[in-house]
Amino acid sequence: MFLVYEDWTLEIEPRCFYVGKGTERRVRLIKRNGVHTKIAKHFGLKRVVILRTDDEAEAIRLEVQKIAEHHTYVYGEGYKFGANFTVGGEGVSGKRHTIRSKARISAALRKRVWTTGMRAKIGKANSRPVEQLTLDGHLVERWPSGTQAAKTLGFARTNIVKAVTSQKPYRGFLWRRAEYSPAHGTEHTDHRTG
Repeated sequence: MFLVYEDWTLEIEPRCFYVGKGTERRVRLIKRNGVHTKIAKHFGLKRVVILRTDDEAEAIRLEVQKIAEHHTYVYGEGYKFGANFTVGGEGVSGKRHTIRSKARISAALRKRVWTTGMRAKIGKANSRPVEQLTLDGHLVERWPSGTQAAKTLGFARTNIVKAVTSQKPYRGFLWRRAEYSPAHGTEHTDHRTG
């Protein structure tokens, strides 16, 4: 069974700030991401299930439609207010590997030879530009990746990643992703710091 749900604020005029799809278990879990947590803490949260279906494709279509309709995609055109970091449709619902399959996957990965070129290619694909901001939101520096910022500044890379996702300061700075569009060769930055 797949569910599509909306998270609404408890304001006098409630606003939808997140749309999701998942199983019953996923719907019961409240925490999603740092932005979601901040909005829920500040404005309250009411979760409303809008669809129950056995057809995952139908659930995905509705999730994508509702994210667009409510403008909750953080990096989307027409963004108003929300905490969706994707346009919807990602992820696998309810997939759990058995202990045996986990062991096979682990053994296969241990056998794999990771050349320097492969590691560099994977690192480049996984790196995303980040921005370093003052606590009042002014841009200090745009970095090609959190790793590059950490190496240059002598900070811990993992703490920069945590600061980006939690939206909490690290070493006296705010950190956020600077979205990059390879098709246009331009960066699209979310100028909200809250």
